[in-house]
Amino acid sequence: VFHLAHPERFMGAIANLFSFSGIALELLGLAFGGVAAILFLLFVFMENKAGERVLAACSIVIGVLASFLQGYAYCEVAAQPGWHIIALALSYLFTSLALGTLAYAAIAVAKAEDEAGLRLVGKVAFGLAALSVVSIVAYAVALGGAGLLEGAATIYAGVAVAFGVVTLAAAAWLAFKTPSLSLAVGAALAGVGGALCVRVLMWAVAAYQLNFIWEAATNRGLYLF
Repeated sequence: VFHLAHPERFMGAIANLFSFSGIALELLGLAFGGVAAILFLLFVFMENKAGERVLAACSIVIGVLASFLQGYAYCEVAAQPGWHIIALALSYLFTSLALGTLAYAAIAVAKAEDEAGLRLVGKVAFGLAALSVVSIVAYAVALGGAGLLEGAATIYAGVAVAFGVVTLAAAAWLAFKTPSLSLAVGAALAGVGGALCVRVLMWAVAAYQLNFIWEAATNRGLYLF
């Protein structure tokens, strides 16, 4: 509601979900994710292990698609040259997946799950973190090629890459060394930092920069829709 400046625009977005606009895709991803979570908790309560496994697999698919579509919704905005780059959508995808996997690893370590399983999760996190670093660098290079990487945006890009490298190193330790709770939590927090920096970078290179949403709200959404 706040993002679209006033409530009737939000209701309009809900009423037009099958327009498959950027905001509609975001809402669909949120809806499917919420339904999957509720059903999973229901199966846990019923102690239905088969249902849990099915919903877990469905949740992974929903998470991958929703993470990509969140970034792709912005990538579709051709009027914003700093957004209309496929590397932005990939950065959304891989920073989200790396963070999610590391958060899962932290919970698994806290619950003292078996070490072989933790190493497997660590290896998945390591691969996703590597793709995250590649996508962030690709986005920064694309911004530089478009002449948009300057001033504060350069700092945000550098910090995003730094967080990505730290996340990658921590994930590598989880994958190939003895996992610890402090390391797993630190890796997840580094993942949060990298994901946030990518999103701040995106707004820093927007035509209206970080005051974009504020100006839209004070002008009744004129600049957004």
